[in-house]
Amino acid sequence: MLVFLIVQFAEGMFISPKIIGDRVGLHPLTIILAVLIGTTLMGGLLGAVLAIPLTAAGRAILIRYVWKRDPSQDLTTAVEDGFQEDFHSTPPNHGN
Repeated sequence: MLVFLIVQFAEGMFISPKIIGDRVGLHPLTIILAVLIGTTLMGGLLGAVLAIPLTAAGRAILIRYVWKRDPSQDLTTAVEDGFQEDFHSTPPNHGN
């Protein structure tokens, strides 16, 4: 019984938020906080169900209009692209 409780706790607090966060593009801690706040503010199951989509939509709005970034370009992708451009010592060949 104790093993079952430990596995359920680990699955609910670590594994599920990580999987959902990867799919939606949110940090796992953000998922946990969104569900906690959603159930508190909206009450019960409806708040828990709507918390993650509303948080993801809020993130998209903030990225698009407040931070003025292209939402299709993730921050890690932009950083990696910048580093790749810095490390190329030869200029690109444009069919010459």
